[in-house]
Amino acid sequence: MYGLLAAAFWAPCLGQENAIPSSKKLTAGDFTGVPDPNSNYLATTFTHLTYQYRRPTACSDKDKLKFQFATGVTVGNKSWMKFDRIKSRQLLQELLDHEQGHYDIAAALADKLQKTLSTTCFDRNNYAKQIDSVYKSVSKYYDTLQIRYDTETGHGLNKELQGKWKTRIAALR
Repeated sequence: MYGLLAAAFWAPCLGQENAIPSSKKLTAGDFTGVPDPNSNYLATTFTHLTYQYRRPTACSDKDKLKFQFATGVTVGNKSWMKFDRIKSRQLLQELLDHEQGHYDIAAALADKLQKTLSTTCFDRNNYAKQIDSVYKSVSKYYDTLQIRYDTETGHGLNKELQGKWKTRIAALR
Protein backbone atom coordinates (compact mmCIF):
# COMPACT_ATOMS: atom_id res chain seq x y z
CA MET A 1 0.00 0.00 0.00
CA TYR A 2 1.34 3.46 -0.77
CA GLY A 3 0.60 7.16 -0.79
CA LEU A 4 2.38 10.08 -2.47
CA LEU A 5 2.52 13.72 -1.53
CA ALA A 6 4.28 16.30 -3.68
CA ALA A 7 5.85 19.61 -2.85
CA ALA A 8 7.62 22.15 -5.01
CA PHE A 9 9.67 25.12 -4.02
CA TRP A 10 12.09 27.62 -5.42
CA ALA A 11 15.60 26.83 -4.33
CA PRO A 12 18.21 29.55 -4.09
CA CYS A 13 21.00 27.03 -4.69
CA LEU A 14 21.14 23.53 -6.12
CA GLY A 15 24.63 22.30 -5.36
CA GLN A 16 25.65 18.90 -4.03
CA GLU A 17 25.23 20.30 -0.53
CA ASN A 18 21.51 20.78 -1.24
CA ALA A 19 20.88 17.43 -2.87
CA ILE A 20 17.50 15.89 -2.12
CA PRO A 21 17.52 12.25 -0.95
CA SER A 22 15.98 9.90 -3.51
CA SER A 23 17.52 6.55 -2.72
CA LYS A 24 17.46 4.65 0.54
CA LYS A 25 16.99 1.20 1.96
CA LEU A 26 13.86 1.14 4.11
CA THR A 27 14.05 -0.08 7.69
CA ALA A 28 11.41 -0.71 10.33
CA GLY A 29 12.37 2.66 11.80
CA ASP A 30 10.91 4.42 8.75
CA PHE A 31 7.42 3.32 9.74
CA THR A 32 6.60 5.66 12.60
CA GLY A 33 3.03 6.57 11.72
CA VAL A 34 -0.09 5.36 13.47
CA PRO A 35 -1.48 2.24 11.76
CA ASP A 36 -4.96 2.40 10.27
CA PRO A 37 -7.01 0.04 12.45
CA ASN A 38 -9.54 -0.39 9.63
CA SER A 39 -6.93 -1.53 7.10
CA ASN A 40 -6.37 -5.20 6.34
CA TYR A 41 -2.80 -4.42 5.33
CA LEU A 42 0.20 -4.76 7.60
CA ALA A 43 2.04 -1.73 6.23
CA THR A 44 1.66 1.44 4.20
CA THR A 45 4.41 3.62 2.81
CA PHE A 46 3.73 7.30 2.24
CA THR A 47 6.37 9.02 0.17
CA HIS A 48 7.03 12.72 -0.30
CA LEU A 49 8.23 13.81 -3.70
CA THR A 50 9.97 17.17 -3.74
CA TYR A 51 11.36 19.20 -6.55
CA GLN A 52 13.39 22.36 -6.59
CA TYR A 53 14.18 24.64 -9.47
CA ARG A 54 16.28 27.70 -10.02
CA ARG A 55 18.19 29.76 -12.51
CA PRO A 56 15.99 30.17 -15.52
CA THR A 57 17.87 30.21 -18.79
CA ALA A 58 16.60 31.30 -22.16
CA CYS A 59 15.43 28.80 -24.74
CA SER A 60 15.69 29.34 -28.49
CA ASP A 61 12.24 30.95 -28.27
CA LYS A 62 12.73 34.21 -26.35
CA ASP A 63 9.31 33.83 -24.70
CA LYS A 64 10.32 30.54 -23.08
CA LEU A 65 12.51 29.56 -20.13
CA LYS A 66 14.27 26.42 -19.03
CA PHE A 67 15.07 25.71 -15.38
CA GLN A 68 17.54 23.54 -13.50
CA PHE A 69 15.60 20.96 -11.48
CA ALA A 70 16.46 18.63 -8.62
CA THR A 71 14.01 16.04 -7.34
CA GLY A 72 13.92 13.65 -4.44
CA VAL A 73 11.80 11.24 -2.44
CA THR A 74 11.59 10.79 1.30
CA VAL A 75 9.53 8.47 3.48
CA GLY A 76 6.67 10.31 5.13
CA ASN A 77 5.98 10.19 8.85
CA LYS A 78 2.53 8.74 8.12
CA SER A 79 4.11 5.48 6.93
CA TRP A 80 3.13 2.69 9.28
CA MET A 81 3.41 -1.00 10.06
CA LYS A 82 1.31 -3.11 12.36
CA PHE A 83 4.29 -4.35 14.35
CA ASP A 84 2.02 -6.17 16.81
CA ARG A 85 0.93 -8.49 13.96
CA ILE A 86 4.42 -9.16 12.61
CA LYS A 87 5.47 -12.36 14.34
CA SER A 88 8.76 -13.17 12.59
CA ARG A 89 11.87 -11.54 11.14
CA GLN A 90 11.05 -13.18 7.82
CA LEU A 91 7.63 -11.52 7.65
CA LEU A 92 9.16 -8.17 8.60
CA GLN A 93 11.75 -8.54 5.83
CA GLU A 94 9.08 -9.51 3.29
CA LEU A 95 7.05 -6.44 4.23
CA LEU A 96 10.12 -4.20 4.01
CA ASP A 97 10.99 -5.67 0.61
CA HIS A 98 7.48 -5.00 -0.70
CA GLU A 99 7.32 -1.49 0.72
CA GLN A 100 10.80 -0.84 -0.72
CA GLY A 101 9.22 -1.42 -4.12
CA HIS A 102 6.73 1.38 -3.50
CA TYR A 103 9.53 3.69 -2.42
CA ASP A 104 11.65 2.76 -5.45
CA ILE A 105 8.75 3.40 -7.84
CA ALA A 106 8.38 6.86 -6.28
CA ALA A 107 12.14 7.41 -6.69
CA ALA A 108 11.87 6.40 -10.36
CA LEU A 109 9.11 9.00 -10.69
CA ALA A 110 11.45 11.59 -9.21
CA ASP A 111 14.17 10.62 -11.71
CA LYS A 112 11.79 10.80 -14.69
CA LEU A 113 10.32 14.07 -13.49
CA GLN A 114 13.77 15.63 -13.11
CA LYS A 115 14.79 14.58 -16.63
CA THR A 116 11.52 15.73 -18.19
CA LEU A 117 11.34 19.08 -16.40
CA SER A 118 15.01 19.89 -17.00
CA THR A 119 14.66 19.43 -20.74
CA THR A 120 11.39 21.32 -21.21
CA CYS A 121 11.07 24.96 -22.22
CA PHE A 122 8.22 26.69 -20.42
CA ASP A 123 6.29 29.85 -21.25
CA ARG A 124 7.88 32.79 -19.50
CA ASN A 125 4.51 33.98 -18.12
CA ASN A 126 2.93 30.64 -17.33
CA TYR A 127 5.73 28.32 -16.24
CA ALA A 128 4.31 27.40 -12.83
CA LYS A 129 1.11 25.96 -14.33
CA GLN A 130 3.08 24.18 -17.01
CA ILE A 131 5.46 22.64 -14.47
CA ASP A 132 2.44 21.41 -12.52
CA SER A 133 0.96 19.97 -15.70
CA VAL A 134 4.16 18.05 -16.47
CA TYR A 135 4.21 16.77 -12.88
CA LYS A 136 0.62 15.54 -13.14
CA SER A 137 1.24 13.88 -16.48
CA VAL A 138 4.37 12.01 -15.36
CA SER A 139 2.99 11.08 -11.95
CA LYS A 140 -0.20 9.64 -13.45
CA TYR A 141 1.83 6.86 -15.09
CA TYR A 142 3.71 6.10 -11.86
CA ASP A 143 0.50 6.14 -9.79
CA THR A 144 -0.87 3.50 -12.14
CA LEU A 145 2.36 1.54 -11.77
CA GLN A 146 2.01 1.62 -7.96
CA ILE A 147 -1.49 0.16 -8.20
CA ARG A 148 -0.38 -2.54 -10.67
CA TYR A 149 2.51 -3.42 -8.35
CA ASP A 150 0.15 -4.06 -5.44
CA THR A 151 -2.44 -5.82 -7.58
CA GLU A 152 -0.03 -8.13 -9.40
CA THR A 153 2.01 -9.04 -6.32
CA GLY A 154 -1.07 -9.46 -4.12
CA HIS A 155 0.41 -6.75 -1.88
CA GLY A 156 3.62 -8.76 -1.66
CA LEU A 157 2.03 -12.14 -0.97
CA ASN A 158 2.87 -13.58 -4.41
CA LYS A 159 6.61 -14.22 -4.00
CA GLU A 160 7.22 -15.11 -7.66
CA LEU A 161 5.64 -11.91 -8.97
CA GLN A 162 7.26 -9.90 -6.16
CA GLY A 163 10.64 -11.03 -7.53
CA LYS A 164 9.69 -10.13 -11.10
CA TRP A 165 8.51 -6.71 -9.99
CA LYS A 166 11.77 -6.12 -8.12
CA THR A 167 13.60 -6.56 -11.44
CA ARG A 168 11.07 -4.40 -13.30
CA ILE A 169 11.36 -1.60 -10.73
CA ALA A 170 15.17 -1.69 -10.83
CA ALA A 171 14.99 -1.22 -14.61
CA LEU A 172 12.98 2.00 -14.12
CA ARG A 173 15.99 3.73 -12.59
